[in-house]
Amino acid sequence: MFSIRGDGLAMVSAMLVTQGGFTVEQGGINIPGGGLTVADDPTTMSSDNPHQRVLTVTADSQLFSKDVVRIDALRTTSRSDYNLLLLTSPTPSNKVFEVRGDGRVQIYGNEGKNA
Repeated sequence: MFSIRGDGLAMVSAMLVTQGGFTVEQGGINIPGGGLTVADDPTTMSSDNPHQRVLTVTADSQLFSKDVVRIDALRTTSRSDYNLLLLTSPTPSNKVFEVRGDGRVQIYGNEGKNA
């Protein structure tokens, strides 16, 4: 079902974009239910605004009791040759913090050297 109100609000019960992508120029995206799944292609979030965060994750229920952020890697072999989490600044050669797939945590000092 598809409808457009007089004020321009368009309502769609389902949408499939097969070519050209999907762009929101202003207003953002609000998903009040159902969640969001991104499959197969890497996802990048970026901002050129020096005064705003790029990503905020909030668990806003007073009864919250699960993980705020969960990272799963389904690889079963050689867990030491990939990172679950890598923080860098300002370039990838300057590691700040990493968590390898085998659970090893590494904290780096100046110039990406082990602290």
